[in-house]
Amino acid sequence: RPINVGDGKNVSIHRRAAIFGGPAIHKPGRPGDMRDTLADRREAARVLGWTPHISIEEGLAELLHA
Repeated sequence: RPINVGDGKNVSIHRRAAIFGGPAIHKPGRPGDMRDTLADRREAARVLGWTPHISIEEGLAELLHA
């Protein structure tokens, strides 16, 4: 079954773009786009015993330098 994995904090597209080193490009939303998303990690903790150990910044930096 699907299980959300995240650190339980919203991260804006502007913050993500800054982490990747570029500006966010503004475009109109499309039908069905979600304005805000937030991973509820309670099921991952309950079923897998998983909790996050690194921040989004650390994870993306690791991905960029892999």
